[in-house]
Amino acid sequence: TQGVSSAASDVYKRQGHFCGNNPGGRGIPWGKGGERMRKLLPMILCLLLVGCAGREPAGITPEEITARLTADCRFTAAFRYDSVEGCAEVEKAGSTLRIAMTDPEVLQGLQFVLGPEGSQMIYGDTVVDLRDHTIHEEALAAVVQRVLAGADPLTVTRQNGSIRAVADCTFFHYEVTLAEDTGYPTGIAVPELNIEIRISEYAPAAGV
Repeated sequence: TQGVSSAASDVYKRQGHFCGNNPGGRGIPWGKGGERMRKLLPMILCLLLVGCAGREPAGITPEEITARLTADCRFTAAFRYDSVEGCAEVEKAGSTLRIAMTDPEVLQGLQFVLGPEGSQMIYGDTVVDLRDHTIHEEALAAVVQRVLAGADPLTVTRQNGSIRAVADCTFFHYEVTLAEDTGYPTGIAVPELNIEIRISEYAPAAGV
């Protein structure tokens, strides 16, 4: 952007010189071709400035990011948790979050249902109340639930074409990356817990 601005400034200075701002009329003769160039220079200058402005990142506030995160949606989550890698289908409807494990094979069929009335782990006909148990996969589900609840203040920055929102909650720090053009989440990371989640096939609810 700095290079483009400098180029635009140079064009502007040359335009002023050619248009007779040079004292004593010591400018370069325009001629017919020069006259056409003189008429084009303002247009070129405008294009340079517009092009520069077009590359500025779209503004998005922490409140807007929170609205994105708390909206009803569904997406695929590819995760890494310590030495375990896998994949899950996630669906958020109102205050209820459902996570269905699809990979690795040993976890296929395992589901988490987290809501205001309580959280459960379901596998076939077996239902486990998570208030009375602590398991490895529960932390992964709790992280997703916490992020999509939008309960924590966010510090927003922009880096490498994406938006980065960092939260410092009581339990752990987490970072959410979002697409700059849509504001939809593309990833979640919790360094303290060695959790990384890549979000794909994100489908927001209508009107979001």
